[in-house]
Amino acid sequence: MLLLWWTMEQKSAQANSEITVRVENIGGIDSVERTIQPGLTVLTGRNATNRTSFMQSLMAALGSKSDQISLKSNASKGSVVVDTDEGEVYTRTLQRSNGTVVMDGEPYTDEPELLDLYAFLLRENPVRQAVERQEDLHDILMRPLDTDEIEREIERRTRERERIDRELSDISEKKEALPSLEQRHHNLESELESLRESERELEEERDDLEEEQPAEHVTQRSDELDEKLHELETERAQIDKQIQRKKAKIEGERSEIESTTVPAVDWDDLEEKHDRLQIQLEELQTEIEEAQQIRSNLSNGLQAAQTLQNNSFSLDKALETIDDSVDIPNGPLLRSDDSNDTVTDESISDVLVQDVPSRCLACGSTLQNDANEQIIEQYKALNKGLVAKIHTLERKEANMQDELDDIEDTIQEHRRAIDRIERAEQSIDDTNAEIEQLREDRDAVVAEIDRLTSEQSSADLGSNIDETTKRYNAVRDELRNLRVEIDRTESELVDVTEKIDAIEDRVAAQNRLEEEREAIVERLEELRTKVEQTEMELVEQFNENIDMVLDLLEYKNIERIWIERTGASDQSVRSAENETTFDIHIVRKDADGVYECQLQHLSESERNVTGLIVALTGYLVHDVATHCPVILLDSVEMIDANRIAALVSFLSEQTEYLIAALLPEDTATVIESETAVTEAITIGNSPD
Repeated sequence: MLLLWWTMEQKSAQANSEITVRVENIGGIDSVERTIQPGLTVLTGRNATNRTSFMQSLMAALGSKSDQISLKSNASKGSVVVDTDEGEVYTRTLQRSNGTVVMDGEPYTDEPELLDLYAFLLRENPVRQAVERQEDLHDILMRPLDTDEIEREIERRTRERERIDRELSDISEKKEALPSLEQRHHNLESELESLRESERELEEERDDLEEEQPAEHVTQRSDELDEKLHELETERAQIDKQIQRKKAKIEGERSEIESTTVPAVDWDDLEEKHDRLQIQLEELQTEIEEAQQIRSNLSNGLQAAQTLQNNSFSLDKALETIDDSVDIPNGPLLRSDDSNDTVTDESISDVLVQDVPSRCLACGSTLQNDANEQIIEQYKALNKGLVAKIHTLERKEANMQDELDDIEDTIQEHRRAIDRIERAEQSIDDTNAEIEQLREDRDAVVAEIDRLTSEQSSADLGSNIDETTKRYNAVRDELRNLRVEIDRTESELVDVTEKIDAIEDRVAAQNRLEEEREAIVERLEELRTKVEQTEMELVEQFNENIDMVLDLLEYKNIERIWIERTGASDQSVRSAENETTFDIHIVRKDADGVYECQLQHLSESERNVTGLIVALTGYLVHDVATHCPVILLDSVEMIDANRIAALVSFLSEQTEYLIAALLPEDTATVIESETAVTEAITIGNSPD
């Protein structure tokens, strides 16, 4: 086996940005270490020369989670290490455990979906397969964009904007009340000044009258009663104020209840649906894991065949798992005619070298066994069916998870609303109880005031009252009432001052709130148009690139290939009836003119080129290069050599590192079309 590397440096490449890759026990590789320079690196060789194994090792180190990355069949553990010039080290390990292979370590990036979709363009690349199977290109190109999360953020931002709008409306209303409050503040200050002036005058008059009062003990008792009455009147006023505040609090809680919206749902039905979806999701995840494990058993080449021979359940299960529509070709994944449907003890390698007629497990026909290519084709067909099945299951899983998330969001929103209402209702009950207690306290204070007033009147009547004493008592009562009024006015002035200060604080926050609102509105607009803008950018990028590539590859009978974005009339409303699609159009030309045809009418070469450009479109639009400056390219042998040379030249301009696995004859053509060949390296190792 030969594994040759050719590295063509591009002028823009950084001369020292090389990476060193060390692989042990991955795929068909025992151990290998190689250094990759920026630019185009070609892995050349026939099939089963570890080119794909090396690429899968790179995929693992860079961050892939693909189940195509396999541990060497006779090894319990393997690893890949990537070193950079900057001293950074990225490692992935593969460990066999309980019949499965567990991958661990610190890869180059934690964006596996982006890489597996748009950077690692091997045969089983999901984008290439989607084009091959004529699946929805919109789904595969828009997959990294979490539209459900965008919708959730739109809802969050909308609620935040509405909250700010309420605050701004409240500020506006309070600003309108500010002039009257300021006028009231001015009036209270004037009133308080007038009351205090009256208090000073009455105090002077009282002092003058005290000198003319009768026995000291009589006036002393009267003054004591007067002071106590003043305290009680003040206490009553404070209680009245507390009651008013408690009533205002209750009104606020009632407003909170009225403004709280409880989602109109059937709670029992919602919880039942949530539990049912949770069970279905767990079952689906188990089904996906089983399908992935089955696919993992289909490693590649002879390794896959040997695994299947020793584990017939895996093959039977694979045939049960994939869709009936998958065409499994004749081949040596079979049982012999005289085995009565039981697996013989012969190894696959024995079957391949013996000329014993056998019956195919897939189709039941009798075959000769001198067909190494047949076993590869059968493996590919099985693998292709499993890929399609897993992809379908994963999409179903994603949709089910989204539905489950929506239900959980509704449940949480319902619970929060109920909690707010219950807290408000409890607060109202507690506050009413406090008001009732305050009223009882007030009644007690009023009763004490009545008692002391009666006692004071009796004391006054019990003394030898003359005109001076009458006047003194009148001044005393008036002064007491005046002081109660002063206390009330001071308290009201404090309240008005606090209200003015609070409004001024809110007004001071108005500019900040308006700036926040403007930022939210801009973000909402960005979110609402992000999907549309990404769709338009994807279409534009594909159409530009496919035009350039078709010119470079000189497909004479293709006039044009382009994607049309349809079903996007109202992007503000996303529904099943308004789903955007990417429709691919193909116009061919011949001697009779031009005509439109379908994707399935393209040649295998043309379909593969189209799939690669679709993947490149995702790489560019989703800015995958910021996460991984590497594109891996494999399985392009259906494209003729000159076009491969033009294609890899074009792709190498889109990324810092392009690593392509090519056949020797294709490599020779690529080398002839390039000039900066730096080295050729031969690696001896076991076959894939």
